[in-house]
Amino acid sequence: MSISSTGKSVVQMNTDPLQQLLNDACSILKDGEPLDELSGLSIAGLLYEITTQLQTEKVVNIEWNVYKTRIKVANALEDCYKGSKAIPKNQFLNHLRSQLSRPSKRTKVRGYYFIIPTQMPRIYYQWIKGLSHRLLFHTQQSISSRIKLPAANAKAEQLYHDNAISCPKHPVLIQIFTKDLPLPKALNEAEREINLLRVCINMTAVASLDMQSNGKWVPPYPFVAPPLLHVFDEKGAFLETYHDPVTLEFEHLFKISPLTVEQLNVAKSLLGNIRELAPSVRDALVHPLLLFQEGLDLPFQHLAFSALWRVLESIWKLDTNEKINHDDVVKTVSSFFGPGSLQASRVKAVLKAIGIKRHAWVHLSEHEGIDAMDCNWLRLVLHDVLIWLVKQPEVASFSDSKTLRSFFLHYRLYSQSLSKADQEAISTLSAIKAIRSIRKL
Repeated sequence: MSISSTGKSVVQMNTDPLQQLLNDACSILKDGEPLDELSGLSIAGLLYEITTQLQTEKVVNIEWNVYKTRIKVANALEDCYKGSKAIPKNQFLNHLRSQLSRPSKRTKVRGYYFIIPTQMPRIYYQWIKGLSHRLLFHTQQSISSRIKLPAANAKAEQLYHDNAISCPKHPVLIQIFTKDLPLPKALNEAEREINLLRVCINMTAVASLDMQSNGKWVPPYPFVAPPLLHVFDEKGAFLETYHDPVTLEFEHLFKISPLTVEQLNVAKSLLGNIRELAPSVRDALVHPLLLFQEGLDLPFQHLAFSALWRVLESIWKLDTNEKINHDDVVKTVSSFFGPGSLQASRVKAVLKAIGIKRHAWVHLSEHEGIDAMDCNWLRLVLHDVLIWLVKQPEVASFSDSKTLRSFFLHYRLYSQSLSKADQEAISTLSAIKAIRSIRKL
């Protein structure tokens, strides 16, 4: 017997992880409760876990971490249940695929304005003006009058009222415009741009451990998740407000730390470094950055743990289809702390220990040993590694992601066998050059 993410006792069966989650959903529906994540974090946690597993197993083509996707997952579960004792995995997957294949109400290619209210504390919008070339920063007064903001504000106030939350002040509004995209892709583009900005700002926070008396996973946040996203058409007419119910109460879930001008300058430098990279190298590095932000945004400890480990794998794997090897992931990532150094060996020991817990969870469904400190240690390691990668001078000279991967794999060999590294990298001259330049340090 064990406790599910919903807090209910469930019988452990000899099934795969996704089927176990479907069994958890079945027990909720059996009690007459709807699978509506607005009803609480426990239901939201289960739906997040199911979409995580769908994305991990790649059994259904889904837009990861999108609220609409979780709604369709919940609908498919309710449709498949129908008072039965179990929800068969194949029936659920087939039903979900049919739901996902239904065309969106808005598929017309057009331009959209997105206005994203933020709660960035103690920051004047003038300080962040020009921080990102894709995003414009405004106050309620400085935004163009052609964008019908009052209608959006009224919708926001209603959402907060419906969720019994007092509507907070949003001193900074971020505006982004997308052109020639259908709405679903435009939404993804807007989310990607705002999260890239957020991760660069959040990485300016001091890399320190945050101890909580209750052991809760609470990373420090200079730039929390925006609770709302308003959509307007090309003429500025208000269309819709999208929100994630979890982020409406974000300030109660996470520790919001104030920003400084110095931190914003660091973030500006990181964004500048990313912009200067070759397109495929930039895409390869932006992927783990966005995954890192996703891991920080999950208030559920075990989901955050899984998401942060995926960042490690994405750094090692990049854009290849090669099978992931746990030892290679640990060896490569720890080498970024100085191949053969004492710090690298200690990081390696931490990652190995955490990796054992991850293996037990993923393959044996045993997660009792995972705690907030595991998430914190992963956050600290990733914080340093990602900043190192973005700032690494050699990376800026690479013309494609293949050479970047060669550099990763051969850099870790530097303290073990320089001749072997040179020999294996003979086909990637820029990787050899990067290794030799580091060898001279």
